[in-house]
Amino acid sequence: MNARATKSLAANGFSFARAMIVAGDINSRPGRAPGNDEPPSDDEILARLLSGAGLVDACKVVQANTCDNQIDHMMYRSGDGVVLQAIDWHIDEDFIDEDGSPLSDHAAIAVKFVWSQTPVRVAIDLQ
Repeated sequence: MNARATKSLAANGFSFARAMIVAGDINSRPGRAPGNDEPPSDDEILARLLSGAGLVDACKVVQANTCDNQIDHMMYRSGDGVVLQAIDWHIDEDFIDEDGSPLSDHAAIAVKFVWSQTPVRVAIDLQ
């Protein structure tokens, strides 16, 4: 994920009150420094995405000490009427082909979420 895509997702206000799960290989390498043209570092881009879109990284919620070298992420937030909570995060050992070879060049992750409904508050103007 590059800085432009991150900025677009973080600034997308139409969905800000809604629950959201963003998942995928965002091609970030923790600690990777900016290149010669000095764009933001991967850590900075990920931090901007998390803060700008109000997301939390499921790995850091469930497995706080094992997240540093992950390039796949599942990030989420609750929204109006829905509470999301990551309850399990692990490396998916079953992400293999019929010969038992990995389907990716890096370890796949799996996250289990629970959700609940909450009352949605509606403002009514009685004037």
